[in-house]
Amino acid sequence: MGLEEKRRIAEFQSETLPKIKADLKSVIKTDVPYEVDWNSFSNDLNALKCLEDQLQELNNAFRGAVGYNAGGSAYETATQSVKEGLKKIVVKNAGSAAQKGITLAGGALELRTACGIDGGRLLDTEMKPVIEAGL
Repeated sequence: MGLEEKRRIAEFQSETLPKIKADLKSVIKTDVPYEVDWNSFSNDLNALKCLEDQLQELNNAFRGAVGYNAGGSAYETATQSVKEGLKKIVVKNAGSAAQKGITLAGGALELRTACGIDGGRLLDTEMKPVIEAGL
């Protein structure tokens, strides 16, 4: 791991991730811990540069899944399902587009992104059905 990667990780941990978490909490009405596999990102500066955008896509997928813009009782029901069914978010750098993916099982959402390379980023429209099915 080089100095630039160390700087990016430190900045992400202290500034960016708290913002991402606060945004998600405003959507799903619960605080969910993140476990980022920093070792998988340690030698991939491109992945570190796009990680914020990838996690914003995840937040957007949750917006769609819970009906954030619709509000009302359907939104309340959806956020309650998230509170009951989502215990943590695990983020890993997949390293290749073929290994990217998202799963939600046993309360753990695992996001495997390869956002640092062409075709490695997951879109909110790909993640939303997995979230809905897992809750």
